[in-house]
Amino acid sequence: MQFTALLDGGTSPTTYAWDFGNGGTSELADPVTNYAAPGTYPVSLTTTIGGYVLTDVVLGGVSDNWCGDVEEPSLFGACTGAPDLYFVLTDGGGNSFTSSSGSNSTSQTWNNVSRLLDAPPYSIQFFDEDVVSQDDDLGTFNIPVASNGTVPFALGNGTYGSLIIALSPSRSSRTATRCASFPLRSSPRSTTRPVPRSVPRTPCSSCTPGSTTATPSMA
Repeated sequence: MQFTALLDGGTSPTTYAWDFGNGGTSELADPVTNYAAPGTYPVSLTTTIGGYVLTDVVLGGVSDNWCGDVEEPSLFGACTGAPDLYFVLTDGGGNSFTSSSGSNSTSQTWNNVSRLLDAPPYSIQFFDEDVVSQDDDLGTFNIPVASNGTVPFALGNGTYGSLIIALSPSRSSRTATRCASFPLRSSPRSTTRPVPRSVPRTPCSSCTPGSTTATPSMA
């Protein structure tokens, strides 16, 4: 017997949990099962639609692009001070989220960011915040779609770190019904007898008396 799940999460990760009532289960969207005996069986489906959530951002180090402005001048070839780090997370539609800023450090960790990544693709750009001069761009990382777990990055300019992305259920639906199984009925044998063909009698003018069948005439 074929079953079909009608709820689809689209681009969001979706899982299915079928219970066919006959001891069988499945995690497929369109599973097939067999019922060995006629009867009524309880069938249930739990559909869970999840979402990828950016939970933490760890910046281990940054490029030296922050050095040399008014806030962090370079004196005799040496940088003074340290950057005030923050990031901007941008989704596929151009919407952005800006984090809080750190203070005088070349590394920074943001915990409990809790940003749902439901409009990919995403990019995360790191900056040094400056009060007077323009903020310094420290590099951009394009987050791979459907990333899960710890996602390391190294931008090649000295900026590196990792993202923590969790798969979190955002919606769950349970459907229950009853399925009836019936035995197959065999087709009855045909008892129809063939109908004999009847040949109609044809009256004619050249027949002998009392007969309707033409008799050949003798010349």
